[in-house]
Amino acid sequence: MVSNKSFLDEIEKIESSIEDMGKPVSEMSRYEAADLARELRWRQKRAGKITSSVASKLIKRGQKGAKWGKESSRIIYDVLHERLTGEIRDTTTYKDMEWGNTYEAEGIQYYSRTKGIDVIDCARDLEDIVFLDEKVKGYGDSPDAMSKDGKIIAEIKCPAAGGIHMSYCSIKKIDKSFDYFWQLIGHFMASDADVVDFVSYDPRIPEGHPNKIHIVSMSRDDYVEHIDQLKERVEDAVSLIDDIEKTNDVSLIHKKDEKSDI
Repeated sequence: MVSNKSFLDEIEKIESSIEDMGKPVSEMSRYEAADLARELRWRQKRAGKITSSVASKLIKRGQKGAKWGKESSRIIYDVLHERLTGEIRDTTTYKDMEWGNTYEAEGIQYYSRTKGIDVIDCARDLEDIVFLDEKVKGYGDSPDAMSKDGKIIAEIKCPAAGGIHMSYCSIKKIDKSFDYFWQLIGHFMASDADVVDFVSYDPRIPEGHPNKIHIVSMSRDDYVEHIDQLKERVEDAVSLIDDIEKTNDVSLIHKKDEKSDI
C-alpha cells in the first residue's frame, strides 16, 4: 500500500496556512499555494503506478531476449519503492521543467486556436490535475490537454532547446523510432480518445510562422496492435510488482524473467 501521510500532511499545511495567517496574503501567494496543493494531490495519485511517461523504458526487453532489461527493471523497482514509501520519483530536470511550466499553457492555447477546437488544459483548468487511471490496473496517465468530449488528447512539448523543436517540425508520421512513441500509445491505452496529437510549440518563433507550432495526429485505429502490446507489458509488470509486494522477495524479477518475444 502507498503511504499517503506525507502528501496529505503537506496539503493540509498549505491549505490551512492561507486561512491561519494573521496578515494579508497576496493573490499570487494564494494562487501559488493552491497550485502547489493541487500538484501534491496529483503526485499522490501517481505514486505506486506505472505512467505513460515511463512507457518507452518499460517496453524494453533485456539482452538475449530477457523479459526485463535494465531500464524496464528500474521502472519496476521505482514503482515498488513508491508503493512502500509514498514518495514519487522525479524524472525531469529543473531547466526543462521550468521552461515547460512557463510556456505549456501558452502552447495549449495556441494549439486550441490552430486546431480550431475548445480544449481543457489538464493541469490548470480544473480543480485537480487530470489523471486517468481506470482503464488498466496499476497504470495512470496525465494528458496535457484534451477536447471537452475526451476524444482528442494532446501531448504538448515546449523544448527549451530550439533545435529540438525544429527537429520535431520535420516529423510527418509517428512511428516506433520516435522517442515519445510509447508515451503517446499510453495516452490511447488510458483513455477513450480516438486521436492523440503530438504538439511541439516554440514561443520564440514569430506569431503566424508555420513552424511556431507543429502538430502530428495519430488515429487509434492505426495503433491498435501497439496499444495491446503496451497493455500486456503493463499487466505483466503490475502482476510482478504485486507478487514482490506480497512476498517481500525483490529477486522475483529474475525468477520470473521469461524469455519470450513482445
